[in-house]
Amino acid sequence: MTHGKVVRARSNADVLGSGNVDSPLSGIGRLPLPDGSVDPVLSNGVFDPCPDRPAVLAEVSLVLRPGGRTRMAEMLREPHVSPDEASSNGSCSDRIAGAVWGRSLPEMRGDPGFVESVGHGRTGDRTSSCTRGALISAKRP
Repeated sequence: MTHGKVVRARSNADVLGSGNVDSPLSGIGRLPLPDGSVDPVLSNGVFDPCPDRPAVLAEVSLVLRPGGRTRMAEMLREPHVSPDEASSNGSCSDRIAGAVWGRSLPEMRGDPGFVESVGHGRTGDRTSSCTRGALISAKRP
């Protein structure tokens, strides 16, 4: 998260009286949290700008407690969109790193050792004509 987003997240947690919420400022590739210390990990729009998505999911798995859950809201490419279409018609994030296809996400979630990986469907959110929002959850064994 950016500094501004961290400040806002911390402020919102304070307003709600949530003393058990932490919003560290860091890069997603190495979270400043002890291994096996967090449950749940929530993310919204983390993957679009990340070129190494399997590494991001591996980091999430690393900091999750055994039995911990992650819930993600992400942009996925529409199944019919080719890489060429996404790079010419898509949003800035499509051209830089790009949203993943929904069909590739289960493979990535399985690589770092998640179980009970579930796609909860697509939302009406869009960043371009090539993408649609999706809700996803998974559990660390």
